[in-house]
Amino acid sequence: MRLATSTSPEVGSLDPDGVVLVLPIGSVEQHSYHLPIGTDTLVVDAIAHRVEEQRPATVVLSPPLWFGASAHHLGFPGSTSIGGELLHKVVVEVLAAYHESTKISRFLVLNGHGGNDPGMKVAMELLRRRLPNVRGTAANYWAAMFDGMKAAGVEVPPDGLGHACDVETSLVLAVAPELVKMDRLVPDPRRAEESPWLARGWDFKETTDHGGVGDPTGASAEWGEQMVGHAVARLARLCDQLLEER
Repeated sequence: MRLATSTSPEVGSLDPDGVVLVLPIGSVEQHSYHLPIGTDTLVVDAIAHRVEEQRPATVVLSPPLWFGASAHHLGFPGSTSIGGELLHKVVVEVLAAYHESTKISRFLVLNGHGGNDPGMKVAMELLRRRLPNVRGTAANYWAAMFDGMKAAGVEVPPDGLGHACDVETSLVLAVAPELVKMDRLVPDPRRAEESPWLARGWDFKETTDHGGVGDPTGASAEWGEQMVGHAVARLARLCDQLLEER
């Protein structure tokens, strides 16, 4: 069921113990020269929609939360941010309100933006403290995607998911090809990275001149469709697992 296109009586007729409510969260931020500012939300929402299509009787799909923690992108026009602290408060309030109005007690927060990670994890901890009988789970779609690829014996991109890279560009080509400006792809000129165990507060302007990390020139819609399929299959199984938990 998709909440955005359902009536309140239709939602009220659900068995709250037999469904998982999925809340996609994304961001509004620059994605180099060739991808739209709404990339993160568009991709995660498209994946969530396909999960609902596979599990229409057990997945309740919420409209996405568009705004995330993207302060590190504000050096580029069009980006905006609500910050990690406000993000975790918004997620908790949204899920708590859904629980009050529907009595649904199983939630999956499906994240589409790496900068949301800290706030997303804090939200799950605070939700459990506030509503001990509610089960909140959070996951990044790309982690589920790569996990599904590994399980299927498919090679995972060695660089994982960058920003406006070949993986992300392929995903947008799969879900919204009309929004990709293929004549504006810029090969990766990023500067040498430090050790991954170091945490820094870098802005993207300090890392890349064009706002991307990773080389998008090898992207294709076919590859993107395959990756989306692995993400959807893995997340559909996750929803099944969440329903089995007591």
